[in-house]
Amino acid sequence: MDLDPALCRLVKDKIATFGREQILEAVRLTESFPPPGAEAADVVSQVIHDVALHAESLGDWMLCAALYRRALEYPVDGARIAAGNWYRLGLCQERIGCLREAMDSYRRVLSLEEAWPHVAALARAALAGLLMAAEEYGEAADLFARLLADPPDPEIPAGRTAVELAGCLVRLGRQAEARRTLEDLCAGDLTDASAVEGARLLAGIHEAAGEITAAISCYERIIASGQAELHLKQAAAARLESLRRPA
Repeated sequence: MDLDPALCRLVKDKIATFGREQILEAVRLTESFPPPGAEAADVVSQVIHDVALHAESLGDWMLCAALYRRALEYPVDGARIAAGNWYRLGLCQERIGCLREAMDSYRRVLSLEEAWPHVAALARAALAGLLMAAEEYGEAADLFARLLADPPDPEIPAGRTAVELAGCLVRLGRQAEARRTLEDLCAGDLTDASAVEGARLLAGIHEAAGEITAAISCYERIIASGQAELHLKQAAAARLESLRRPA
C-alpha cells in the first residue's frame, strides 16, 4: 500500500510546527490516507502514530486513542510499530479512565516484547501499577519482580518498583519476601523518597512480627532522613512515642 509522498510530506510538515491548528489539520489529512488492506503498510501506520503522538500535546485523549486505533488497523511487518501504537493507546485509555482496556493494550505490548524491550518494560510497569490499584496483587507482584530482575531501565525507578513489589507481597501475606526486598532497598542511608517509604513499610512488618527494636530503628532513621517529608517524620515520631510508652 503506497502513501502519496507529497501528502506524507505535508502531514509531517504540519505536525513539525507543534501548533494546535496545524496538528488538527494533519489529523484531518490522515483521513485521506489509503484504507487498511491485506498488505503491510508500515509507513501509513507510523505516520498516523506520529500524528497521534503530536496530538497528545492537545490533551484530547479520545482523539489520540482513535488515531492509535486507526494506526493499529494497518497490518505491519515491523512489530516495533505495533508495540509503539499499543503502548500509546494504553496511556490514552488510562487518561480517559478505561483502565481494563488500558491493561489489555499493555498486555498486547508484552506479547511484542522482543521487538521493543524498552517499551515492553514501560508497559509492564504501567500494567503492574493498574493491577495493584485493582487489588490484583499476585499478577502485579510478578510483574514488579520481573522489572527488578531485568536490566535496569532509566525510566523505571528501581526503588519505587521495589516498594510497590513489597506492598503487593505484604497484601499477599508474603511478609518474608517483602522484608527481603525492603531490607535490600533500605540497607544504607535513606537518601531518596523510595527508601523512606521502604523503611516505613519495613517498620510496619517489624511491628506486626513483634520486633519492636527493629521497628524503632526504622522510625528513627525516617526522622533522621533529609529526604523524608514532614508528614512522614511526624507519623514516625507518633509511632515511636507509642512504641516507647510503657505497657
